[in-house]
Order: sequence, then C-alpha cells, then structure tokens
Amino acid sequence: NGLTLGLGDNKFDDLYDDTQNGDVSVSGAIGGLTVAVVTDADADTAAVAAVAHSATAPASAAKAAEWNGTSYSVGYKIGDVTLGMKGTQHNDSGDAASVISAGYTMGDVTITLSRDDKGKAKDVNKVAVSYSAGGVTLSGSATDAKVAGKSEWDASVAYTAGAVTIKAETDESDSWAADVAYDLGGATAFAMTNKEGVAIAGVSFAF
Repeated sequence: NGLTLGLGDNKFDDLYDDTQNGDVSVSGAIGGLTVAVVTDADADTAAVAAVAHSATAPASAAKAAEWNGTSYSVGYKIGDVTLGMKGTQHNDSGDAASVISAGYTMGDVTITLSRDDKGKAKDVNKVAVSYSAGGVTLSGSATDAKVAGKSEWDASVAYTAGAVTIKAETDESDSWAADVAYDLGGATAFAMTNKEGVAIAGVSFAF
C-alpha cells in the first residue's frame, strides 16, 4: 500500500498502449484497489508537412504529430473477480481511448472480457481464456476485429520445467513462432524459429 512517484524524461510507458511515453508516474494500491497515472510535461506537437526546396527556402522533411498527454489505469480485485479500466488522452491516432475489462478465475482457468474504445476507430470487443497448471500454460483470445479480412485471434502454449521454458504461438494469419529458453543464472540461452524460416540463437545477460 502507499504511493510510488517516478520521474524521468519519457521514461514511463503510456498505460493504454506503450507507444506513447510520459515523464511522471504516480501509482499506488489500497486493499484490492490499484491506481496509476502517467503524464508528460511537454505540449503536443502538430504534424508538419514536407516542404520542397525553393529559391527562398531549403527543403524540410515531414514530421509526424507527437502526442504528450496523460494516461491512467484503475484496477479492483474482489475474490475471483478482477475489474479494470485504462485510458489515454491520445492513442496513436491522437484520439482519446479507453479499455474496460472484467475477469473471472475458476481454479486454473481465467476468462477475461474487454471492450476497447479506440476513439474515432471502431470499438473492439475481446474474449480471452487462459489455463495454467503443472508448468503448462495455454492461452487464446478472439476479437470482433478483422485483420486482412480475417477474424482476429491468437493462441499459445508454454511449458516450464526447471530452468527450461518452451513456447509456441500462432494467430489468424496462419503464422507461427516457437522458442526455447534456458535460465543460466545471470544469463539466458535462447533459440527461436518461425514460419518464415527465421532462426535465431544466442545468450542474453542481466547486469
């Protein structure tokens, strides 16, 4: 319980989507209630069109709009029910947006329903289900949105045994990816591959 204050130039992710950033973060918890706010001290910057070179002025490149607003997150847990709401003054399109959600846990299964108000864009409704037991985690979700003309969905399976974690995932595009990680203690060895034939292996270190 209590409040936590954080300061740093663009250090904190927007609480609605992490494509925006803020300079000040305030968060806290009281019982089953959690709250957080992230805000940016800078003013919004309007988009600037490109200018071609002329006899009176040099050429200049176009600049995208920069949104520096405030975002928030509120959550409440009572028993097996979790309620949440998060929002922002500006999403990637510059619109005010918010998500409300409700989750219910029954033993090893959690079901979550959410509605994403994307501002001027179409609202998106989503249902997600996850199961976790004995080192195995299964999860899947579906929305009423369309991606390349297909109904949006995704599914994944993960298995953890000791220091090893294996994971595979796929979605409506028929794409898939699989990876394995081994915790070395202070470092993690990993390997991954996907449908496109990309294969990567390496070691990441934590300092």
